[in-house]
Amino acid sequence: MKLIFALFMLLLVGCPSGSSSSSSSSSETSAAKRPLAGAKLVADGTSWQFKARDKGYVLEAGDKKIIVDVESDRVKVEDGSGKTLAKVKTKDAGFKVYGGDDNAVLRAKRKGDRFKLKRLPADEELDDGGVEVEKNGEMWAVKRKGELVAEISASVPKHAASFLAVTEVTFEQRVGMVVHALELPQ
Repeated sequence: MKLIFALFMLLLVGCPSGSSSSSSSSSETSAAKRPLAGAKLVADGTSWQFKARDKGYVLEAGDKKIIVDVESDRVKVEDGSGKTLAKVKTKDAGFKVYGGDDNAVLRAKRKGDRFKLKRLPADEELDDGGVEVEKNGEMWAVKRKGELVAEISASVPKHAASFLAVTEVTFEQRVGMVVHALELPQ
């Protein structure tokens, strides 16, 4: 059964469409210029803080730590011990999301101002289930089917926050998609 994931029709309006404003690659961005520096993310009952570093980010929640490395064509997410949990690699007109075992789990293709997402290997289109991203004070409340799935600092662009609603993948894969949307725009 094909499910249509017309990913966030209104949310991607204004999505960055190409090169970054700086001439250096994203992987060389200084920590001070990282777009998620200082952002707060609440998901699955845990509150995370993005801390910028030259190669990407460290997300911290108490004694938990996730490392996010940004390279020229991919985002790599690792646990605090260096074990790969997820990768998001840039592909023609989109990206692919991988698990820690290097198996592709999701493909995203840009269709106008949105993305069409397909679960792999079945190539099954995903249904957005009524994704909403609404301002809630200093945070975006990301909802799917009316249920709150995450909150993220309102300083994060709405189009990037919307990827947190893709609950068919792991938290770490969703973080990778958010970082990819901001640091490796297409």
